[in-house]
Amino acid sequence: MDSSGKTLKSDRGLVLLLLAAGLALRLAYAWAARGVPPWNDMAMYDAARLALLDHAPYPAPWVPLYPLFLAAVSSVFGGSYFALYAAQAVLSALTCLLIYLVAKEISGRTAALIA
Repeated sequence: MDSSGKTLKSDRGLVLLLLAAGLALRLAYAWAARGVPPWNDMAMYDAARLALLDHAPYPAPWVPLYPLFLAAVSSVFGGSYFALYAAQAVLSALTCLLIYLVAKEISGRTAALIA
């Protein structure tokens, strides 16, 4: 195997390690905050989620894509805030992966690992 293959394999392991560590931290925070109701803009998204689940008039001025996601999470995993925060933690970790991939394409390996 040439050096570029070794670099690719080591980068993959490093990226997975960083993503796993970030996800673990996010899930730990989600667990710690499991009893804390949403605040600020989270409260508006939560109200929209609850309206969708209750088939009530939609209260928000934006398209309900994210509230639909939250409602789906609630339908599958129950209405606990931990389930909602954990789902958001997974989305956040996937966003980090997307940022890495875009940065690697645009600016190269080093910038991607820093991003």
